[in-house]
Amino acid sequence: MASLFCQAATCMHNKAGSCGANNIQVSNAQSETFCDTYTASDSFVASEDNYVQYTTLVSRTDSEFGEDFENPPRITCNVGACMHNQSFRCSAGDVQIGQPHHGMKCNCKTYRTK
Repeated sequence: MASLFCQAATCMHNKAGSCGANNIQVSNAQSETFCDTYTASDSFVASEDNYVQYTTLVSRTDSEFGEDFENPPRITCNVGACMHNQSFRCSAGDVQIGQPHHGMKCNCKTYRTK
């Protein structure tokens, strides 16, 4: 399983560069590849109490999309032109997700054309 470093400090799944999502999805549009799992913490959860309640609920009820900072997430890749895409799974050893831009897109910095 790939290690993942995430620069999206404003994502609710990010904790000091680690991604707590059990599964992330990488997609593309035009010439960009990006993490579909990015969720801005300030737009989704209005307060720290709500965030704690949400993450507790998700981790108890959803084994696929819950929080897990001990293990890197599974990476589903929908970018057929990427050399690391092996049957919709990322085969890169180290994956980097960039900071958000254009409001909601965090590029996959590991993307390499076949």
